[in-house]
Formats: sequence, C-alpha cells, structure tokens
Amino acid sequence: MSKRSWLFLGLALLAVAGIALLAYGRPLWLSWQAQAEVRSGRWVEAFRHYRMLQDLNPGDPNIRASLAETAKEVVQAMPLRTADVDVEIGVIRLLAEGDDLATLAHALNQASVPVPAGSFLMGTDTSSPNEGPAREVYLDGYRIDRYEVTNAQYQQFVLATGHKPPRYWPDNRFPAGTAGYPVVGVSWPDALAYCQWVGKRLPTEAEWEKSCRGTDGRLYPWEGGWDPAKTAVNTSAYISDPLGFRQQAAEAWELVQKPWAFASRGQVLLPIGSLPKGMSPYGVLDLAGNASEWVMDWYDASAYSKLPARNPVLTEALPVDHVVRGGAWSDLAYGSDFAQERSRCAARSSSHDGEVDQRSGFRCVAPGP
Repeated sequence: MSKRSWLFLGLALLAVAGIALLAYGRPLWLSWQAQAEVRSGRWVEAFRHYRMLQDLNPGDPNIRASLAETAKEVVQAMPLRTADVDVEIGVIRLLAEGDDLATLAHALNQASVPVPAGSFLMGTDTSSPNEGPAREVYLDGYRIDRYEVTNAQYQQFVLATGHKPPRYWPDNRFPAGTAGYPVVGVSWPDALAYCQWVGKRLPTEAEWEKSCRGTDGRLYPWEGGWDPAKTAVNTSAYISDPLGFRQQAAEAWELVQKPWAFASRGQVLLPIGSLPKGMSPYGVLDLAGNASEWVMDWYDASAYSKLPARNPVLTEALPVDHVVRGGAWSDLAYGSDFAQERSRCAARSSSHDGEVDQRSGFRCVAPGP
C-alpha cells in the first residue's frame, strides 16, 4: 500500500474510534459519574447525569429505574427547593409518571419559594377601576408554593379527610395520567381546607400580586410585554359564535379529564411547570394562566382605598364573592385581548365562594422566608 493509502486508512480508523468513543464512551462516563455521585449522596447531580444518560438510551429500563430511585432520594434528602429549577421540574415529572404519589405530594408541598419582607407597587391607575389606586404596600416575608396544587396532592387530602372530590374525578380519584396537573373545579372553602390541612393558608391578594410582579412593577410575571408562549390561556374568540362558546363550555369537564388528548385544539390545561419562561421574579410558575387561583380576600371593588398599607387583607364576610387571581386556561368568551388583560399581575376578578368550574385552582403560602 502506498503512503497515501496508509494515511487514508489511519484517518478512517481514527474516525471509527471517534464514533465508538461518542457512542460508548460518553454513556460509560455518565454512568460512572452518576454512580459516584450516588455514593457521595449528591442526589441532584446524580439525577442530572442519569437524565442525560436516559436521553442517550431512552429505552433502557435500568437507567429509568435508577433515575426514578434518584428522584426519590432528591426529595428525601432535602426539601425540593433546588437552585436548578430544571432539575426540580424533571424530578416532579418523573414522580408524576410513577405510582409513588405520596412522595410526589410531599415533594410538591415542600417546593416553595421565599418572598422577602418589603414594599412593592400594588394595583394600577391605568386599567380597571377595581385595581386602583396604585399604592406602595409593605408585606412581611412569606413562602409561596412554586406550583399550583396538583391532583396528586389534593387526592392525598381527599383520602385522608373524606373531603368531597372535584366533580371530574371518578371514584374519589383523579383521572389517570393527570397526577401532575393542577386540581381544578374546587371551591374557595375547598382550597382553604386543603391549605389548612397541610399547615399552610391561602395567600392574601397582596401576597399573590407581589409574588407575580416583584418590586419593579411589571405587567406580567416575566419582563416585557404580552407573550402567549409563556402562559396557558385560551385565546380563541367565541363571543361572536355563541354556539361554539356553549359547545366548548359544555366540553370543559371532559377537557380536564384528558387534557393531553385535546392539545391540537390550542391552549389547554397543562402540567404544572410546563412553561418555565413564564416564571415570576421570585421563581413562581403558572401565575398568568393554567388554573385561575383563589386567594384569601373577599372581593370589594373599592377595597384598595380602604385597606392598610401594611399586610392588607379583606377578611370580613361581605355579601359578595372571593377574589380570584391569574388568567385561566378556559376563559372562553373574549379571545386574545381578554386573555392578556386577565393575565396581568394586577388584574382582579371574583367568584362566588361556593362556585366550582373547570378554571378554579389555588396554591398555598406559609410563614417565611
């Protein structure tokens, strides 16, 4: 063979060796790294490497089993308050696909974020009159759930207390495949009872708004203007099509039973944490859409002018409704403009405290930070 032929052969062998190294060397290294981290108790790092390994070998049952066990160790070793939100969401997703609902519920009950004491701008003077006057409000520190309360969490509550389940649950259990979806169709007393059961409470209207807009007075949880890719809301306009509106409203309970089956129809209810780019400045997710959320306050359109500037909350029983915050996945009637309006951090709406529909969910707060 000529020198040129030997050179080409050598290059070919190097290319084959490189391909083999990529195909086998990286998985071996990731596996070794993950096992070393498990032995050292570095569970978050081990989970991250096992997940990378699964991406390379998606059908390997041994890797998936190791990933599932590591996810449980992440939860048991610490409250689920990792700095890496991507890892946190990955752990929750994996647990939601398994059958250890108690560990999932425990993880989510621990997944809260601190909001430090201080002042923020609450309300607006440029939108609905019920949002004004805009004023500076001081709040003590607290911790708020990063995610909306899920079906898995609420089922633990129902089974432990005998509380009535939502109407879309067959046999007192959430529909199959929806463990990691927000629980909806709950009344204000339902939400209050759950938060008390886990040793927390509903957020006040002021706490919810600060968690959403931070201290820079932003319109939405994210910086900048409206971005429908960062929130799960329905932007279809049915107001000019009453038949279409009534038909989809009638189907809404079916939608929350099998939400993944209707994804082709546009925005639907999503698993918690599906849109991390919509995160608030404190790290709270799903504030601008998915389930609308009950808060502690009774609704009064002119309340802002009456309440104190320190830890305001309207708790006296008025002959009206409780406040609901955040946009909703199934606000059907008014289309994109309405979705933008209701998804603002300062937007206020209300509902009868005993009313249940496919939009209403909640999250809880605890003393903090």
